[in-house]
Amino acid sequence: MITPPPSPYKRGADNGLPFAIYLTALFFAAVYSVSIPLLSLVTTLLILGVPPLIYYYLRRAYVADNGTSLLSALWMHGIMIFVCGSMLSAVVQVIYLKWINPTYIPDMLHMAIDFYSQMPGENPARMADILTQLIDSQMVPSAISIVMEMIWLSIFSGSILSLLMALLAKARPVKPHHS
Repeated sequence: MITPPPSPYKRGADNGLPFAIYLTALFFAAVYSVSIPLLSLVTTLLILGVPPLIYYYLRRAYVADNGTSLLSALWMHGIMIFVCGSMLSAVVQVIYLKWINPTYIPDMLHMAIDFYSQMPGENPARMADILTQLIDSQMVPSAISIVMEMIWLSIFSGSILSLLMALLAKARPVKPHHS
């Protein structure tokens, strides 16, 4: 009896856990790059590593299916990697931003104010004023709202990237193998 291949939802969830670890490492590299400048390079490398990683997962699934996966299934697989990975990583991010380092967001706003205040011109000064008013009126975004925006950004950009990586995964033929 031939068993059908796993659904793209299951594959995406299975790949979502290691991807969540990857996204969490990316988050911490970005957060600590403020105090450890070398981590900016690590952050950039981790960002650049996302497309090859997604390609790897999708190509592996395509090969496992003997090259019979539909583009839509591969695309959904990629989207689910981003959904599951982002949601799992978000838990760590919220814990960090809300309880471990609750001043991170205001600190970044103050750093931006200092940066814009030192720049010449009217537009940077206006931006510094806007950020100052944001802090003064206690409208600093909460940890959960920042993380939710990151989830949406990850899923939206991940869906586009997943389509491109699914097209690439299908671009090369697969040598048939017997299961």
